[in-house]
Amino acid sequence: MILKYNTIRNIENITENLQIGLEVLKSFGLKYWLSDGALWAIMRQGEVFEYDHDWDIGILGDMPDGFVDEMSKKMLPLEFSNEKIFGKQQGFAFEYKQWIFDCRFWYPAGKYLINAQKYPGESGWEIGTFYESAYLFDNLIDLDYHGVKVPIPSQFENYLAERYGANWKILRLTGENRWWLYSKSFKNDNLIWEKIK
Repeated sequence: MILKYNTIRNIENITENLQIGLEVLKSFGLKYWLSDGALWAIMRQGEVFEYDHDWDIGILGDMPDGFVDEMSKKMLPLEFSNEKIFGKQQGFAFEYKQWIFDCRFWYPAGKYLINAQKYPGESGWEIGTFYESAYLFDNLIDLDYHGVKVPIPSQFENYLAERYGANWKILRLTGENRWWLYSKSFKNDNLIWEKIK
């Protein structure tokens, strides 16, 4: 499937970015998967969204020692994305060839995996927590993206419905769409972090 905006996107660079990032994740033996808008786009239309700029990668558990150093040998670390919230590393991103490899770290909390993120509120940056059903990540399968195999939840339709709603296949999108507008699994209640210290 060739989309019109592939003419202005360098798919070779995007694919190389993914390949390099995944190789580092594999070297650390991490459990990881393609998530969020990147997975949503590919499952909707076979390619990244026209207005997107990054790979969304979920990683189970804490960021291992040496991870940033190893990734930094391959990509530019984006220090502004270094999110440590509630005493846990929540995210860290890296750039390569004008595309971002965005890592989000997910933590077990009962029947959920959780990740805290900052988002723009009416009075400045606020913090909220994503809840995703842990069973969705018990079994992962490989998705082939232009020859690069990346794990995704085997029940990806359930994952996307939980994240974006039952109409995720037909939800109208514009360049102004953002995750905090669409996610069904995002909550302002952050008390759960006290329970998993």
